[in-house]
Amino acid sequence: MLQICLGGVCIPVHLLLAFFVAWAHRHGYLLFLREEWFTFRYWKQQFSRAKDAVVSKAEGVTESEKKNE
Repeated sequence: MLQICLGGVCIPVHLLLAFFVAWAHRHGYLLFLREEWFTFRYWKQQFSRAKDAVVSKAEGVTESEKKNE
C-alpha cells in the first residue's frame, strides 16, 4: 500500500484521494465534476430516490401515473 510519511505520521494515499479531487476541481482542473458529488447529502438523496423508484416499480406504478394522481 502506498503511503505518504511526514515525520512519524504516515497516511495511506487512498484516504487523500477525495481531498485531491476536490482541490483539483476548485482550481479548475476537473470542471466536468460537480462539488455536490462529494457530499454525504447528495448521495443520501440519490440513494433515497433509487429506493423510491424500486418500490414504485415493484408496485407496478409508473412515474407518469404518479403525476396524474
